[in-house]
Amino acid sequence: MKTFYQKVDKRSRTKMIAFLKKHFRYHTMNSWNLSTSYANNLKVHKLSLPYEVEDKLYELMQVREFYDGIDSLIDEFSEQYNSQWQPGFNGRSGGYLVLYEGGLIDTGYKSVCTKCGQLNYKKCPDNEEQMLIAKIQSKPWVKDILYNSFKPDFDKMGLSEIEAYRFIHTHTQKESEEYTTNNLCGKCGQLSRVNLKLKIYNTQIYAGRGIDMNECFDDWDISELRDRVMLVQDFDNLCDEIVRYAIEMAENFEVKEKTIQVSRKIKTLVERNQENGRHVQNT
Repeated sequence: MKTFYQKVDKRSRTKMIAFLKKHFRYHTMNSWNLSTSYANNLKVHKLSLPYEVEDKLYELMQVREFYDGIDSLIDEFSEQYNSQWQPGFNGRSGGYLVLYEGGLIDTGYKSVCTKCGQLNYKKCPDNEEQMLIAKIQSKPWVKDILYNSFKPDFDKMGLSEIEAYRFIHTHTQKESEEYTTNNLCGKCGQLSRVNLKLKIYNTQIYAGRGIDMNECFDDWDISELRDRVMLVQDFDNLCDEIVRYAIEMAENFEVKEKTIQVSRKIKTLVERNQENGRHVQNT
Protein backbone atom coordinates (compact mmCIF):
# COMPACT_ATOMS: atom_id res chain seq x y z
CA MET A 1 0.00 0.00 0.00
CA LYS A 2 1.29 3.42 -0.92
CA THR A 3 1.71 5.94 1.90
CA PHE A 4 2.11 9.70 1.67
CA TYR A 5 3.38 10.87 5.07
CA GLN A 6 7.11 11.58 5.23
CA LYS A 7 9.31 12.33 8.22
CA VAL A 8 11.18 15.61 7.94
CA ASP A 9 14.05 16.89 10.08
CA LYS A 10 12.54 20.17 11.32
CA ARG A 11 15.90 21.31 12.66
CA SER A 12 17.24 21.67 9.13
CA ARG A 13 16.14 24.52 6.87
CA THR A 14 17.61 22.71 3.88
CA LYS A 15 15.61 19.53 4.45
CA MET A 16 12.37 21.35 5.16
CA ILE A 17 12.70 23.49 2.02
CA ALA A 18 13.57 20.40 -0.04
CA PHE A 19 10.46 18.62 1.29
CA LEU A 20 8.16 21.50 0.36
CA LYS A 21 9.70 22.03 -3.07
CA LYS A 22 9.64 18.35 -4.03
CA HIS A 23 6.13 17.67 -2.81
CA PHE A 24 3.64 16.61 -5.48
CA ARG A 25 1.38 19.44 -6.65
CA TYR A 26 -1.84 19.66 -8.62
CA HIS A 27 -4.11 22.33 -10.09
CA THR A 28 -6.50 24.14 -7.77
CA MET A 29 -8.96 24.64 -10.63
CA ASN A 30 -8.20 23.67 -14.23
CA SER A 31 -4.88 23.24 -16.01
CA TRP A 32 -5.37 26.52 -17.89
CA ASN A 33 -5.68 28.35 -14.56
CA LEU A 34 -1.98 27.61 -13.85
CA SER A 35 -2.54 27.72 -10.07
CA THR A 36 -1.28 24.73 -8.10
CA SER A 37 -1.09 23.58 -4.50
CA TYR A 38 0.13 20.66 -2.43
CA ALA A 39 -1.72 17.51 -3.48
CA ASN A 40 -1.67 13.72 -3.63
CA ASN A 41 -2.92 11.24 -6.22
CA LEU A 42 -5.56 9.04 -4.56
CA LYS A 43 -6.70 7.19 -7.67
CA VAL A 44 -7.33 3.56 -6.75
CA HIS A 45 -4.98 2.09 -9.35
CA LYS A 46 -2.15 4.32 -8.04
CA LEU A 47 -2.30 3.09 -4.43
CA SER A 48 -0.48 -0.26 -4.92
CA LEU A 49 -3.34 -2.23 -3.37
CA PRO A 50 -4.06 -5.95 -3.71
CA TYR A 51 -6.21 -6.72 -6.74
CA GLU A 52 -9.19 -7.94 -4.67
CA VAL A 53 -9.19 -4.74 -2.57
CA GLU A 54 -8.83 -2.55 -5.64
CA ASP A 55 -11.70 -4.37 -7.36
CA LYS A 56 -13.92 -4.01 -4.29
CA LEU A 57 -13.19 -0.29 -4.03
CA TYR A 58 -14.46 0.31 -7.55
CA GLU A 59 -17.75 -1.26 -6.41
CA LEU A 60 -17.91 0.77 -3.19
CA MET A 61 -17.29 4.00 -5.07
CA GLN A 62 -20.68 3.57 -6.75
CA VAL A 63 -22.46 3.93 -3.40
CA ARG A 64 -22.91 7.39 -1.85
CA GLU A 65 -22.55 6.11 1.73
CA PHE A 66 -18.96 5.11 1.02
CA TYR A 67 -17.97 8.77 0.86
CA ASP A 68 -19.49 9.74 4.22
CA GLY A 69 -16.43 8.62 6.16
CA ILE A 70 -14.09 10.39 3.75
CA ASP A 71 -16.08 13.60 4.09
CA SER A 72 -15.86 13.31 7.89
CA LEU A 73 -12.06 12.97 7.78
CA ILE A 74 -11.78 16.03 5.52
CA ASP A 75 -14.11 18.02 7.78
CA GLU A 76 -12.03 17.12 10.84
CA PHE A 77 -8.90 18.41 9.11
CA SER A 78 -10.62 21.68 8.16
CA GLU A 79 -11.92 22.16 11.70
CA GLN A 80 -8.44 21.56 13.07
CA TYR A 81 -7.25 24.57 11.05
CA ASN A 82 -10.41 26.62 11.63
CA SER A 83 -11.24 26.28 7.91
CA GLN A 84 -8.14 28.29 6.93
CA TRP A 85 -6.93 25.18 5.09
CA GLN A 86 -9.46 22.89 3.39
CA PRO A 87 -8.70 19.74 1.40
CA GLY A 88 -10.85 19.02 -1.64
CA PHE A 89 -10.91 16.59 -4.55
CA ASN A 90 -10.04 17.81 -8.03
CA GLY A 91 -9.23 16.36 -11.42
CA ARG A 92 -11.32 15.02 -14.27
CA SER A 93 -12.31 11.95 -12.26
CA GLY A 94 -11.86 13.58 -8.85
CA GLY A 95 -8.82 11.47 -8.05
CA TYR A 96 -6.52 14.15 -6.62
CA LEU A 97 -6.83 15.51 -3.11
CA VAL A 98 -5.68 19.14 -3.12
CA LEU A 99 -4.95 21.50 -0.24
CA TYR A 100 -6.92 24.73 -0.63
CA GLU A 101 -6.77 28.00 1.22
CA GLY A 102 -10.08 29.00 2.78
CA GLY A 103 -11.70 30.87 5.60
CA LEU A 104 -14.87 31.63 7.53
CA ILE A 105 -17.40 34.30 6.56
CA ASP A 106 -19.80 35.77 9.11
CA THR A 107 -23.33 35.33 7.75
CA GLY A 108 -24.52 38.37 9.73
CA TYR A 109 -27.47 36.59 11.33
CA LYS A 110 -28.30 37.89 14.82
CA SER A 111 -31.40 35.99 15.93
CA VAL A 112 -33.31 32.78 15.22
CA CYS A 113 -36.89 31.56 15.62
CA THR A 114 -37.10 28.66 18.07
CA LYS A 115 -40.27 27.40 16.38
CA CYS A 116 -39.39 27.26 12.67
CA GLY A 117 -35.64 28.01 12.62
CA GLN A 118 -35.96 31.18 10.52
CA LEU A 119 -32.87 33.38 10.84
CA ASN A 120 -32.95 37.17 11.11
CA TYR A 121 -30.31 39.85 10.59
CA LYS A 122 -31.62 41.94 13.52
CA LYS A 123 -31.48 41.34 17.26
CA CYS A 124 -34.39 41.15 19.67
CA PRO A 125 -34.33 43.77 22.48
CA ASP A 126 -33.30 42.28 25.84
CA ASN A 127 -33.66 45.41 27.97
CA GLU A 128 -35.16 48.92 28.04
CA GLU A 129 -32.15 50.51 26.33
CA GLN A 130 -32.29 48.07 23.42
CA MET A 131 -36.06 48.53 23.20
CA LEU A 132 -35.52 52.28 22.89
CA ILE A 133 -32.91 51.70 20.19
CA ALA A 134 -35.44 49.53 18.32
CA LYS A 135 -38.09 52.25 18.55
CA ILE A 136 -35.70 54.91 17.27
CA GLN A 137 -34.53 52.71 14.39
CA SER A 138 -38.12 51.94 13.39
CA LYS A 139 -38.92 55.67 12.99
CA PRO A 140 -37.10 57.38 10.10
CA TRP A 141 -37.59 60.80 11.66
CA VAL A 142 -35.24 63.74 12.14
CA LYS A 143 -33.33 63.87 15.42
CA ASP A 144 -35.43 66.65 16.97
CA ILE A 145 -38.66 64.70 16.46
CA LEU A 146 -37.06 61.53 17.78
CA TYR A 147 -35.83 63.34 20.87
CA ASN A 148 -39.22 64.90 21.63
CA SER A 149 -41.09 61.68 20.91
CA PHE A 150 -38.97 59.54 23.22
CA LYS A 151 -38.01 62.15 25.84
CA PRO A 152 -39.73 60.21 28.66
CA ASP A 153 -37.59 57.19 27.77
CA PHE A 154 -34.40 59.29 27.79
CA ASP A 155 -35.38 60.80 31.15
CA LYS A 156 -36.03 57.32 32.54
CA MET A 157 -32.53 56.28 31.46
CA GLY A 158 -31.09 59.42 33.09
CA LEU A 159 -29.74 60.88 29.85
CA SER A 160 -29.30 64.61 29.44
CA GLU A 161 -30.41 66.32 26.25
CA ILE A 162 -26.87 66.25 24.84
CA GLU A 163 -26.48 62.58 25.79
CA ALA A 164 -29.87 61.77 24.26
CA TYR A 165 -28.93 63.37 20.94
CA ARG A 166 -25.64 61.51 21.00
CA PHE A 167 -27.56 58.29 21.70
CA ILE A 168 -29.85 58.96 18.71
CA HIS A 169 -26.91 59.73 16.43
CA THR A 170 -25.01 56.57 17.46
CA HIS A 171 -27.90 54.19 16.89
CA THR A 172 -29.12 55.62 13.59
CA GLN A 173 -25.81 55.03 11.80
CA LYS A 174 -25.54 52.27 9.19
CA GLU A 175 -22.89 50.41 11.16
CA SER A 176 -24.86 50.38 14.44
CA GLU A 177 -26.42 47.19 15.83
CA GLU A 178 -29.99 46.82 14.58
CA TYR A 179 -32.94 45.71 16.71
CA THR A 180 -36.59 44.87 16.09
CA THR A 181 -39.26 46.16 18.46
CA ASN A 182 -40.32 42.61 19.38
CA ASN A 183 -39.35 38.96 18.89
CA LEU A 184 -41.99 38.22 16.23
CA CYS A 185 -40.88 35.75 13.54
CA GLY A 186 -41.61 37.03 10.07
CA LYS A 187 -42.05 33.50 8.71
CA CYS A 188 -44.27 31.61 11.18
CA GLY A 189 -45.72 34.65 12.98
CA GLN A 190 -44.82 33.38 16.46
CA LEU A 191 -43.24 35.49 19.21
CA SER A 192 -40.39 33.02 19.42
CA ARG A 193 -37.24 34.74 18.13
CA VAL A 194 -34.18 34.71 20.39
CA ASN A 195 -30.74 36.24 19.95
CA LEU A 196 -27.97 33.95 18.78
CA LYS A 197 -25.31 33.27 21.41
CA LEU A 198 -22.70 32.42 18.77
CA LYS A 199 -22.15 33.76 15.28
CA ILE A 200 -23.03 31.60 12.30
CA TYR A 201 -20.27 31.25 9.73
CA ASN A 202 -20.10 29.90 6.19
CA THR A 203 -16.92 28.32 4.93
CA GLN A 204 -15.25 29.65 1.81
CA ILE A 205 -12.62 28.06 -0.44
CA TYR A 206 -10.38 30.15 -2.68
CA ALA A 207 -10.38 27.54 -5.43
CA GLY A 208 -8.37 29.55 -7.93
CA ARG A 209 -5.61 30.54 -5.53
CA GLY A 210 -2.28 28.73 -5.65
CA ILE A 211 -0.28 27.91 -2.52
CA ASP A 212 3.50 28.41 -2.41
CA MET A 213 3.81 28.41 -6.18
CA ASN A 214 7.43 29.05 -7.19
CA GLU A 215 8.18 29.94 -3.55
CA CYS A 216 11.91 29.82 -2.77
CA PHE A 217 11.38 29.94 1.03
CA ASP A 218 14.75 31.65 1.55
CA ASP A 219 13.13 34.59 3.31
CA TRP A 220 11.03 32.41 5.63
CA ASP A 221 12.19 32.12 9.20
CA ILE A 222 12.60 28.70 10.80
CA SER A 223 9.27 28.79 12.65
CA GLU A 224 7.35 29.64 9.46
CA LEU A 225 9.01 26.76 7.65
CA ARG A 226 8.16 24.35 10.48
CA ASP A 227 4.52 25.45 10.46
CA ARG A 228 4.25 24.93 6.71
CA VAL A 229 5.96 21.54 6.83
CA MET A 230 3.67 20.43 9.67
CA LEU A 231 0.63 21.58 7.66
CA VAL A 232 1.69 19.58 4.60
CA GLN A 233 2.55 16.58 6.77
CA ASP A 234 -0.91 16.73 8.34
CA PHE A 235 -2.37 16.87 4.84
CA ASP A 236 -0.32 13.83 3.78
CA ASN A 237 -1.40 12.01 6.92
CA LEU A 238 -5.01 12.77 6.03
CA CYS A 239 -4.46 11.09 2.67
CA ASP A 240 -3.11 8.01 4.47
CA GLU A 241 -6.16 8.00 6.76
CA ILE A 242 -8.46 8.14 3.74
CA VAL A 243 -6.68 5.17 2.15
CA ARG A 244 -6.84 3.19 5.41
CA TYR A 245 -10.55 3.99 5.70
CA ALA A 246 -11.16 2.82 2.13
CA ILE A 247 -9.33 -0.46 2.75
CA GLU A 248 -11.30 -1.06 5.95
CA MET A 249 -14.54 -0.47 4.07
CA ALA A 250 -13.46 -2.90 1.34
CA GLU A 251 -12.67 -5.56 3.94
CA ASN A 252 -15.90 -5.19 5.91
CA PHE A 253 -18.66 -4.21 3.50
CA GLU A 254 -20.35 -5.67 0.44
CA VAL A 255 -22.34 -3.84 -2.22
CA LYS A 256 -25.78 -5.39 -2.60
CA GLU A 257 -28.59 -4.35 -4.91
CA LYS A 258 -31.95 -3.70 -3.27
CA THR A 259 -35.34 -3.25 -4.88
CA ILE A 260 -37.46 -0.52 -3.31
CA GLN A 261 -41.02 0.51 -4.03
CA VAL A 262 -41.73 4.19 -4.43
CA SER A 263 -45.31 5.49 -4.30
CA ARG A 264 -46.11 8.49 -6.44
CA LYS A 265 -49.15 10.52 -7.43
CA ILE A 266 -50.43 10.30 -11.00
CA LYS A 267 -53.20 12.07 -12.90
CA THR A 268 -56.01 10.05 -14.52
CA LEU A 269 -59.26 10.76 -16.34
CA VAL A 270 -62.54 10.37 -14.43
CA GLU A 271 -65.94 10.18 -16.13
CA ARG A 272 -68.75 12.08 -14.45
CA ASN A 273 -71.90 9.98 -13.98
CA GLN A 274 -74.76 12.44 -14.58
CA GLU A 275 -77.48 10.09 -13.22
CA ASN A 276 -76.25 9.55 -9.69
CA GLY A 277 -73.71 12.38 -9.34
CA ARG A 278 -70.82 10.00 -8.65
CA HIS A 279 -67.38 9.93 -10.31
CA VAL A 280 -66.63 6.71 -12.15
CA GLN A 281 -63.01 5.99 -13.06
CA ASN A 282 -62.28 4.63 -16.52
CA THR A 283 -60.81 1.15 -16.56
